[in-house]
Amino acid sequence: MTLRQRLKYWLFTYIPGMSGRFRYFGAPLYFPRQALIFRVVCAEGIFEREIVRRMVALARPRTTVMDIGANLGLMAIPVLRDCPECHVVSFEPSPGTLPFLRQTAA
Repeated sequence: MTLRQRLKYWLFTYIPGMSGRFRYFGAPLYFPRQALIFRVVCAEGIFEREIVRRMVALARPRTTVMDIGANLGLMAIPVLRDCPECHVVSFEPSPGTLPFLRQTAA
């Protein structure tokens, strides 16, 4: 990771008042402290870039997109940003992650 990416990870992981949330595609995204997935986002700038591109390209206005295994909402946020008339149904079975997805969705 570059210095900037490390700084972002450190700030949003450890600094009170900043930790546990950051802006992702313009929307607040919540995550558990020291989440590995957040480290990946800091390093790459986007989570699973090709899958996000494909989902955004396939989303059409007034349709429903299913996000199965939604984790924190890393796929839903870019889809909704590029297709605000879409409806996204996110499903996350992990009881440890679900509260963060709910917070992001709110």
